This record gives sequence, C-alpha cells and structure tokens, in this order.
Amino acid sequence: MTSKKNSGDPIGFVLETAEASADRENEGAVIELVDQIGEPIVHGPDKAPFWMRVAGSYSTHYKRAVDKQRRRMVKRRGRGKLTEKELAENQIELETACVLDWGGIFTPTGEPLEYSAENVRAVLASRATWIREQVQQQMEDHEAFFSGA
Repeated sequence: MTSKKNSGDPIGFVLETAEASADRENEGAVIELVDQIGEPIVHGPDKAPFWMRVAGSYSTHYKRAVDKQRRRMVKRRGRGKLTEKELAENQIELETACVLDWGGIFTPTGEPLEYSAENVRAVLASRATWIREQVQQQMEDHEAFFSGA
C-alpha cells in the first residue's frame, strides 16, 4: 500500500471526518415535497412549497430514536414478536425524530400547521404515504447532506 502522507491526503478511516458527517446529518437537509404524481405540493397565491428539514440516519436524532426503541424492546422481552402495527409505528417514530422543521403545510381552514413532533407524526401516519417515502429517501441519501458544501 502506498502512503499519501506526504501529499496531505488521508488514507482510510478518519475519525474527525466521520464526526463531521454525523454533524452534517444532524443539521438536516431541506426537501420540497411532491404529491403522489410528482407535482410540487404548494399553497396560497405565492405557491409556497411544502418543505421539510430532514436529518439523516447517521444523525444523533435517528440514533436516539433507535436507542429508545431498544429500551422498549428490552422491557417487553418475553411478550412475543412485534405486531405489524407496532413495526409500522416504530418506523414512523424514526421518521418523526428525523423531521426537524417544516413549512408550507396548512390546515383545512388555511391556517399554517405548526411544526411539532405530534403534528409531524400525524402527517407521517396519514394515508399520504408518498410523504413518508420522501422522508425515508432523504434520511438515507447521505450525499445530499454535503451538496453545496
């Protein structure tokens, strides 16, 4: 193996780089959501987009949610396998933990829907599965956290 030490280029795994990656994913990346046929979800006369800031699956937001689920699993040991509903709820919990902010979503009366974990969970648990798909895709799109960097 040839060393690039003289050129200043690191070889292999560098802890500081890994930590910087996690920091970037903690900040999240903004996505503008589209509907089930790929059209931008917009509202109002100015056509404001529905956007979300989503953290990645390498973030501490995601890790904390996974740790919380593991603690629950330890407590339920011996109670059998998780149901399909419980598995789906766990996935929504991970996604909710990674949605850090949003804008451009409104109630049926036209009022902005305030960002909160409860509201995020309600949107993700709704039948608008295409929104969950976009959140999941962003959580796993690790390169997107570095675009423009």
